[in-house]
Amino acid sequence: MAGWRLIMEEKILRLLEQDSTLEHKQIAIMLNITIEEVEAEIAKMFEKGILLKYKALINWEKTDRELVMAQIELRVTPQRGEGFDKVAERIYQYPEVKNVYLMSGGYDISVMIEGRTMKEVALFVAEKLAPMEFVVSTKTHFVLKKYKEEGVIFDEQSKVMLSDVVTDMKPSGIRKFFDVVAQMPDAISLGVGEPDFVTPWHIRDAGIYSLEKGHTYYTSNSGLIQLREEICKYLNRRFNIRYESNEVLVTVGGSEAIDLCVRSIISNGDEVLIPEPSFVCYTPCTQLAGGVPVPIITRAEDEFKLTPEALKNAITPRTKLLILPFPNNPTGAVMTREDLEKIADVLRDTNIMVLSDEIYAELTYNGRHVSFAEIDGMKERTVLVSGFSKAFAMTGWRLGYACGHPDIISAMTKIHQYAIMSSPTTSQYAAIEAMKNGDEDVAKMASEYNYRRRVILEGVRQIGLSCFEPYGAFYVFPNITSTGLSSNEFCELLLKEQKVAVVPGTAFGESGEGFIRCSYAYSINSINEALSRIEKFVKKYR
Repeated sequence: MAGWRLIMEEKILRLLEQDSTLEHKQIAIMLNITIEEVEAEIAKMFEKGILLKYKALINWEKTDRELVMAQIELRVTPQRGEGFDKVAERIYQYPEVKNVYLMSGGYDISVMIEGRTMKEVALFVAEKLAPMEFVVSTKTHFVLKKYKEEGVIFDEQSKVMLSDVVTDMKPSGIRKFFDVVAQMPDAISLGVGEPDFVTPWHIRDAGIYSLEKGHTYYTSNSGLIQLREEICKYLNRRFNIRYESNEVLVTVGGSEAIDLCVRSIISNGDEVLIPEPSFVCYTPCTQLAGGVPVPIITRAEDEFKLTPEALKNAITPRTKLLILPFPNNPTGAVMTREDLEKIADVLRDTNIMVLSDEIYAELTYNGRHVSFAEIDGMKERTVLVSGFSKAFAMTGWRLGYACGHPDIISAMTKIHQYAIMSSPTTSQYAAIEAMKNGDEDVAKMASEYNYRRRVILEGVRQIGLSCFEPYGAFYVFPNITSTGLSSNEFCELLLKEQKVAVVPGTAFGESGEGFIRCSYAYSINSINEALSRIEKFVKKYR
């Protein structure tokens, strides 16, 4: 008898975990037992303290008085032309709803409700959420107690303590899908812009050797002098640009170099011109510095290049900085010497500085990369930003650098010394080896990327998606408007239905609507399988 009760208790708990609003009669029917047996089992679970939440739900006298916080998880199937964003918008229109979130795991949408009674929440779920045509199932949780040992609990009232700039800042659109992908063991991701190659052994070995030699201390704020000298030699050898070691700052990745450059140049209200679509960090870095980001839309018909006409139209008396992100993430666009000279002609009679983000310089497939600092008269106004993550497959080592006029580098170092102190010592020793002896590794990886580039470009075109030919970085940027889906809808439904992760073009600026970014920094087998799944998906929605 005791064994029967344990089994029945477990079955009842499983049912209530799936739907905590089930009535005794419904449970009895599902388990093929009497209502009296259900009531007896539930009464015993009340005594044990197991069914506190269920007890609260069915104790209507109590639920009609106390205000609660509730989380409602929804499993949904968006209708054609209506992705998760539109589903969330429809749910958010109800006055009962405080927040709506896209979730990873077993449920798709999480809805937060505060300041309502349990009865009101239950009725809201039953009468408004559950009947919606896209809702497959619901699961309701109530917050029974908020615990606090030390410090501050962050709620609506305490948000006043946070910076307005940070509060208003949108999270990275690139990372939106990756928690979901992590829960899908058979998913294929073409989303992350990270080499699938391991850092070459001789570079890893140099880092290991530095540890064995006991080089575990801080370096100078600017970085090891040996590394800065090797960076100068490398840039002269590869790109014909001459710098001295006092014009180089070693940073924690190229992203820190971008942030330092913007903060060193921009004052409150200064405008920063940002060609879009482009890497996600430029706008938030500008906002954190008190600047005003001004997007300049680039177009597929111009091969996503910055045109001199578009630049002229964007310049105002408040313009302080132009960001040149080429080769471009996410489009793969490159700027030739002729293209850059036209941009230089626009800037010559201005005091506008230039941040040239050249992290993908080595991954250029139609000839040698040309740096904006090479163009006559532009070196003095240019801060060249690059690093080791992409070309040398060193993403986890977190190392980059900036080169520019000594006054600008000195200002950037001032911020760097207070925020960071110095870049990772082990990574710097590994980077010395990369600068000295890594050219052959870069050439091999670039050749493989170029092969994958041709495969994925041909693949998306055969599927029927138009795509301009990218000659840099490791991304293609196909146009998906022929499916009738928005960028977000396409990516959400592709992940849900075919388990392929790509990034919506809108993650890189509003001008990215109608496009998706696919990285080809993945094995050729993964690329081919992803293309096969994308083809099935596109056929369904065309």
